[in-house]
Amino acid sequence: MIVKDSVRRLGEGLFMRVLKSSLQVPYDVIVLVDDGSDSTAEAVRRFADAYGKELIAERSRLPPGWARPTRATARQTAVDVFLQSTSDEWLFFLDDDCVLNDGWWRWAVLHGVLDDPEVGEVWGINWDAFPERERFLKALGIDLKAYLIKKFEERGGTHDTLYRRAALEGVKIPPEHIYEDAWLHFHVKCRGWRYAVNPVGVAHFHVADVDLRAEKEKLRLAIELTLKYGISEYRDDMLRAAAGGIPDLLRPVAGFVPMLITAVRVYGLRRGAVEAAKRQYLKLWFRWQALRLARGRRLPDPCEAVGCDVAGGCGGPCDITKPETVPAGRAWILQHVLEHVPEGAWRPLFARAADAGVKLIVAVVPGHISDDPTHICNHFAPRGNMYAGKFGAVKICSTSALRRAMEDAGYRTKLFVDTATFSRPWDLDYIVVAAKRGLVRGLLPWLARRKLAQLKAVLKVW
Repeated sequence: MIVKDSVRRLGEGLFMRVLKSSLQVPYDVIVLVDDGSDSTAEAVRRFADAYGKELIAERSRLPPGWARPTRATARQTAVDVFLQSTSDEWLFFLDDDCVLNDGWWRWAVLHGVLDDPEVGEVWGINWDAFPERERFLKALGIDLKAYLIKKFEERGGTHDTLYRRAALEGVKIPPEHIYEDAWLHFHVKCRGWRYAVNPVGVAHFHVADVDLRAEKEKLRLAIELTLKYGISEYRDDMLRAAAGGIPDLLRPVAGFVPMLITAVRVYGLRRGAVEAAKRQYLKLWFRWQALRLARGRRLPDPCEAVGCDVAGGCGGPCDITKPETVPAGRAWILQHVLEHVPEGAWRPLFARAADAGVKLIVAVVPGHISDDPTHICNHFAPRGNMYAGKFGAVKICSTSALRRAMEDAGYRTKLFVDTATFSRPWDLDYIVVAAKRGLVRGLLPWLARRKLAQLKAVLKVW
């Protein structure tokens, strides 16, 4: 648990409810990172003594050149202490304002997520303890559960989250990052681990900021960090706003009256008018900043930020030149292929794919399909200058050789060149699609369930 003046901010009664709710989880050690100055650490110590828990209490370990503790330094310290001072398989983060709902741990056990070797993260839904947001979203026709899960997928969350030890290896959160939970989420996801959503979740006693300056400052920091790392809950919003241009700035203005009607219905006249004005102003300000700063720029991909989009790969066990290390699956997406992988590696790889039951292979040459969870290796270890495209490197492998290797393994191949249909066309020259004969139709529902929008253009080929 990372804390800062929790007892002073929440009251000791609520804070002790949070701690006692954790007792449904069978743990022996509490890792506490306390960067505050109140009696929170003493309250946790009394709790640990009362229930026979070992307590490891620390303050943030600050990296060289960094002078002040942040949520990121606290989160990183907690991870480091877990990896260095314990031997447990799972680290459980619980926020200081989240009370675990009864049955949280029972759900995790009954659904077998802890025994699934592919799961690296188990997140519980952060149900609001107060009804205002649910009422407001309902008035807009938005389901709260779907909304909260979508937010988790965009930015992660450590309200009540389990992380597998192996999934945390190597994580380094930048000390200034206010989305340190998002950093952890993408560190795990981009290395191929699956996540599970626990619907039991927590009662979240978070009180949203009502101060306009505070919310504007949060947005400013989010924009700054999105431009630098690509990790925040507003990344997609920035891309849309930048692409929409000047006409997109008119949408918050045009939407003020509908928002006013909805807010007044939920909050009453006085608060509703203030809420509507604040929301639409922040939308307008955000869109203007996105248009001014992000238009024409390539925002970093989250996987790049967490170290998975570099020539040496993520440091995980997957090596495309050693097919036995590549996991099985119903579909593979191979990224940055010709410039990094020698031709001799393709035949054993595709033979492995056929034996492992892989039905569809998409080889992106030389770029990648962004934000896609099914790729088996993000980038591959470089093997010299192998790509003979626009950079003029020496040609070692070719698309014809790639297709022949696929076809010899029993796949049907097609070359797809119309990159304009992709969301990231500047990353792509062309792609090769390979599918087992007669099985493409069976893949469509599987792909649709995972919402791989970027693959719609690929499927048109068939």
